[in-house]
Amino acid sequence: MKVGELRDTIATYDQAQLQLLVVEMYKALPKKIKEEKEIDSIVKLQFPGPKKREPARRDLEEIEDETLEFLDDAYNQYYFAPNNVIHKKNRPKWRFIVKRLYKELLPWTDEEPKRVGELLDKLYRMLCYATSYLLFNSNDPFASVGVEQSMFLSSVIAAKLKQGADKETMAEIISAAAEVYGWGTNSSGLDRVVVEMLKTPPLKELAIEQVQVLYKKSYKNKESQDVWRENLAFIGFALYASLYEYEQAAKWFKQSYPARNEPKLYVLLRVLEMYDAKETWVAEYEEAIAKNVSPRSALQIKYQILKHELSSTGT
Repeated sequence: MKVGELRDTIATYDQAQLQLLVVEMYKALPKKIKEEKEIDSIVKLQFPGPKKREPARRDLEEIEDETLEFLDDAYNQYYFAPNNVIHKKNRPKWRFIVKRLYKELLPWTDEEPKRVGELLDKLYRMLCYATSYLLFNSNDPFASVGVEQSMFLSSVIAAKLKQGADKETMAEIISAAAEVYGWGTNSSGLDRVVVEMLKTPPLKELAIEQVQVLYKKSYKNKESQDVWRENLAFIGFALYASLYEYEQAAKWFKQSYPARNEPKLYVLLRVLEMYDAKETWVAEYEEAIAKNVSPRSALQIKYQILKHELSSTGT
């Protein structure tokens, strides 16, 4: 029966007949059909609109090829300097390309975590590199792309953790987080990103192990060497602190942070203060005094305040 014929047939039915008809028709429908067609909503006169079609994903091989080609062009400065590869009018579009590739890779994380992790890692490190070298006409590549550096790093770590947390994978995570060119003026908190993404004590302990291994990596350039070790000093400290091992955190920082005497003490105490580790703060200050380190006046004042607070609480 067509819809028109149905209308003509039921036109003469009274209310009782229509109620009986609807009930019997409802009972005759299989449960699966009721759910698929949202029959309960129709009975309540809540007619569902047309369902939106999910946009089709691009093939991962296609995304991978474009990503690798883009990286090659970027490192060759084709998006910055005059060249016959990337037309002048297309060079400012690099930011849209990166953001699109980033968004296209994320849905593939569950199915292809290793490949996605590697590609996200390459894009992340390229943007880090671009904070120090002219790959694009931008002073802040992450802001230009519209993805915060911490969020991008979180995506890299998430993809790599999907592969399974072994030593090799953890080394890649720590290496990305400690990227020499990545810790600029807008990168504070990357050490905490690592801590937040590594949810369990075993993962954090494995990360600490790899921090210590990677610390031995050498750079020809002393400035890069110092930045690398400084970054690992902060990451290692944050990992120990997340396990409430403040004394071990301070010990690692003193061993690894590339500065001497008072400047190192100042940074260490500043970080301990961020974690509200008052007892360790006082202990480190007093140890430095015993070694003839002369703290700046602000630290001397802070010491007196904390010493009074701890004595008042009987700690």
